[in-house]
Amino acid sequence: MSVRPPCPGTRPVISHAATGVAVLATATALLLATPGAALADPVDEHTGPLAHALVLAGQGTALTPSPALSKLLRSPLNPGDTIEAGDRLSLPDPQTEGRFRLGAGTAAAHKDTPPPGVPAGQARYRAEATLRANNAPTAKITGDLGVSTTDHGQLVYLQNAVTEASCATPTTLTSNTTADGLWLRYADGQLRKVNLPTGAEPLTSTNVPTGRTTDAGEIVSDITIRRVTKLADLVTQTALASRGVEAVAGWRVDVLDYRAPDGKTPANGNGAPGETSPAPGETSPADGKGPVLADNTFVLGAALCTTAKDFTPKPDPTATTTSTPTVPVKIPAGPQTNPADHPGQHPQAIPGTTTSTGPDTLPLALLGLALLATTGAAVILRRRAVPALARRQRATSVRRGHED
Repeated sequence: MSVRPPCPGTRPVISHAATGVAVLATATALLLATPGAALADPVDEHTGPLAHALVLAGQGTALTPSPALSKLLRSPLNPGDTIEAGDRLSLPDPQTEGRFRLGAGTAAAHKDTPPPGVPAGQARYRAEATLRANNAPTAKITGDLGVSTTDHGQLVYLQNAVTEASCATPTTLTSNTTADGLWLRYADGQLRKVNLPTGAEPLTSTNVPTGRTTDAGEIVSDITIRRVTKLADLVTQTALASRGVEAVAGWRVDVLDYRAPDGKTPANGNGAPGETSPAPGETSPADGKGPVLADNTFVLGAALCTTAKDFTPKPDPTATTTSTPTVPVKIPAGPQTNPADHPGQHPQAIPGTTTSTGPDTLPLALLGLALLATTGAAVILRRRAVPALARRQRATSVRRGHED
């Protein structure tokens, strides 16, 4: 029996099942062929390369509710970022009463009132601890940072501070600590804009009124700010250990409290960089100060990275290459997106929240895309099924008409 050719006006009917299988096979092949879809080996939690972003930290007997407070981010074990960004961060939390308060973003300013010349309500902060694709750790913090007291207002204010630490290799360690502006309170109660300290040199203001004792005596303090240069300069609730070599950046503020003689604030006190102070409990003969009451240390925007001394970074899978392929390459049709075209882009965090990203989330995302494509194709084919059935019925009627 001879096979009749298709009648004019009819189309060959393609099996919907075959089409769905083809779409699923294509999506699966794309999933398996996507670079980075496989899970990367995580670094060792205790000995592997590590980055920390220490946004705020404090230690001292005058702190409330604990003698140690900190906000610390840690880099993930797989290449990716741990990010926190928002309008404000306060330690302790705003509901806690205490003599000292640390702040980032708009909370850097006492009662949300920044120094003259700083726009109110516009400050932000961002902190990120990153493990790069080659396992090199980096950390960066940006934003306004500050220390204030409940009774006497702002002590230290840093505008647009930027701190960065990078450990590309054990012999390539870099750090950077800077800011657009620095304000420091002095003995006369005035908050003044000053030049940033030079290098690791300290900048000190002495005899600054900062509070009152429980028996209504006046507390005066020596306030010293300097850049951090080593791991021992940091204070945290959890000890930070070095893997072997490290890079550290950030700001440290030391506030040494005295009791003013007879409850009165000393009349003088301009401060001198590098001057030393007595230990708690001792009496200072200089400037008529009374006994030392407490020694408080605060860290603002510290970035840290550390690796083993024998750490060797892996080849960067996102690095571009100019080598010419030795075999023909078939270019797929349609626009293609290459993650390596934008290596500097990082996901944006929801303000006030901490997020982690890394390649361990990539396979699930790709699988979701593949399933979504398959489901979409099935829906489209289902929508076309009724018209296709009608066309087949019409073609059958035409063939029968020819046979008659």
